[in-house]
Amino acid sequence: MSTNPTPTPTVKISGRISNVDAYPKIKPRRWTTLVRMAAASQYDTPATVEVVSEASIGAEGQVIEVVCAVSGRYRSYEVTDKQTGEVRTVRTADNLLTALL
Repeated sequence: MSTNPTPTPTVKISGRISNVDAYPKIKPRRWTTLVRMAAASQYDTPATVEVVSEASIGAEGQVIEVVCAVSGRYRSYEVTDKQTGEVRTVRTADNLLTALL
């Protein structure tokens, strides 16, 4: 019987950095980097993702390629329809991309 844990899913992110924020008071130090990826066509909106890291992965305007661990959590909340008063549950997920440096 194998006791190896399930490997963490990974994804390669390629794109241009649009914003970098550093949080020096958090230990270990933490960066959040917004990366705008290329659009699939001239008619599509480019995807933008946030990558969290413990070291800088680049500067604003720089084109990067970084491998990230993929994680996240399930989240749900209730909303009320203003016209009917009907309450429904919205189910979504918060995704986290963490740079593997």
